[in-house]
Amino acid sequence: MIDYFLNNIILFHRNENKYYISIFNNQGSCLCEVKNKPNDIFENSNIILTVEKDIIEVFKFSQVQDNNKIINNLVKEKEISITNNKDNNINNNNSIFNSDNEILCIEYAGGFFICGHSSGLMSIWKPDPQSFLRRIQGQKLHNGAINKVLFTTLSDNKNYLISCSSDKTVILYSIDENKIMKNQNFEDEVMDVKLVNDFNKRRVFIISLKHGKLIAVNEEFNRLFEIPSRFRTSITRHVIPLKNPNECDTKGDLLVITEGKIIDVFTWIKEGSIHQKNMYKPNNEPHNNPQFPFSSPLFG
Repeated sequence: MIDYFLNNIILFHRNENKYYISIFNNQGSCLCEVKNKPNDIFENSNIILTVEKDIIEVFKFSQVQDNNKIINNLVKEKEISITNNKDNNINNNNSIFNSDNEILCIEYAGGFFICGHSSGLMSIWKPDPQSFLRRIQGQKLHNGAINKVLFTTLSDNKNYLISCSSDKTVILYSIDENKIMKNQNFEDEVMDVKLVNDFNKRRVFIISLKHGKLIAVNEEFNRLFEIPSRFRTSITRHVIPLKNPNECDTKGDLLVITEGKIIDVFTWIKEGSIHQKNMYKPNNEPHNNPQFPFSSPLFG
């Protein structure tokens, strides 16, 4: 799992039987152990939340100066029990909030946290000064597990939640109108979605399917193109957008893509500005520095 905030790259990794959250930046790196395998992450300013099997862990990132050198620091601030966090206004005997209904993802939207559950439930949590988070509402949204939820404002200036599910669908849910606007089917379980800007600053969703496919769609969820794996990766690939320090008339922002144990970096390009070569040798072995084998607005 990979994410990006405040010029820092966040990675989750396992060493033997322990899981860690690590932060990398120009000053170096730091890490902190987490209790369970993280399902998702949320970051805001210097606060990082990890969603795990039955808890939400809260971490605080800071930097201190020592002998003219900046040192990264990451500490755990709080653990929040998911199963014991209950609101008196909700019927908590309802099985939708039992311990088997694991939270798989978390997102912040307009003052509330939105969580996607293994049952297809979407729950809403309110920040609370005593318990940090308090669950206030739940609604069944998918027929399978909700793997990712994304909050965004689209070009119509309205607020939306986009949810990805193991039922092979992506739902576009209007917060302003409180209804499902679109339910789009895909050929595989949908694991992740990111909203990025292409070379011309047009909004593009990158849909991550379970077995490695990355599909770019527009705001209407019409397919634009597929991003093939340069290393034939058949596990879920994730993307994050980054600002390109070498942006020019033909090259735009960067797109970082996970390829198993490899991190691949691409540049959005002006279409037609670069001649792209086939990424495979005649014996079907990848080049050391392959290019995309098709005409697309991305360049590796």
